[in-house]
Amino acid sequence: MKRLFKAVQWRLHELYLRIEYLFYRLFGREDKVFQLKRGALILPLAPLLRMNDRRYELKEPYTDSVLHKILKPGMTVFEIGACEGYFTVLISKLIGEKGRCYSFEPMPKYADYLEKNIQLNSLTNVIQMRKAVGLKDSEPITFSDEDETSYRAISKLWNFSPLKSIDQSAGATARNRVEVISISQFMKEKNLRPDLIFIDVEGCETLVFDDLLRNVESKDCPAVYFESHQQIYGAEVLNQILENFRMKGFSISKVTPNHYLAVPEDNAFVASAMLATNDSSKFL
Repeated sequence: MKRLFKAVQWRLHELYLRIEYLFYRLFGREDKVFQLKRGALILPLAPLLRMNDRRYELKEPYTDSVLHKILKPGMTVFEIGACEGYFTVLISKLIGEKGRCYSFEPMPKYADYLEKNIQLNSLTNVIQMRKAVGLKDSEPITFSDEDETSYRAISKLWNFSPLKSIDQSAGATARNRVEVISISQFMKEKNLRPDLIFIDVEGCETLVFDDLLRNVESKDCPAVYFESHQQIYGAEVLNQILENFRMKGFSISKVTPNHYLAVPEDNAFVASAMLATNDSSKFL
């Protein structure tokens, strides 16, 4: 009986979301402001429950837990793949006024939402970067209107060298032409030493890590929290990523089957956040 009740409840909720979605689209609206525990967020409306994890704060609760445990006031965070700013708002709160969050989001659609949510929440400690992160001296990326979903854009970029020069889309505008920078280059130019790199870039993390581990000294390396994407590059590549971190002097914590926390053992950040552990239950 309990399972039947839940099934009916789920169906009614789905019906509500579809009606809401159609109603707003009827009047030319495609997004809405939601008041969440982390703050207010302008999010695009979607007709299915599984596409609304952010509005109900159901997206990766274990990631929320990790951020609450490791971030301290005054820290500097590089958020790579900020999307609409769901985690940006939380990071901003946890690092406080003296902290800094550099939020990278190259896709125009998501970058626009990120900008709105930064303004909506008055996040004065967040610096938005409308740039892609990859290898040094990569060609700029040009997004067209057809690339307005992350997976479509990534599939266009991905070929085990996803940020190489790509064909320019006929309908692209100057606004959609995005610079590609490397983390090591950005750290050097801005004289920054982040405490944490928070990254979810749908498989392109291989390029970010290649640059970070090759070009940044161990003592300057930040901790890295990332989502892996075996479905894109396979288990062998993931194992190599983890081994590269270990060879650089990182300890690895497996938070979920797809989420990892890599902490440099000779960085003072380890002592301050006490993260040198392989016990993932510490974060859950």
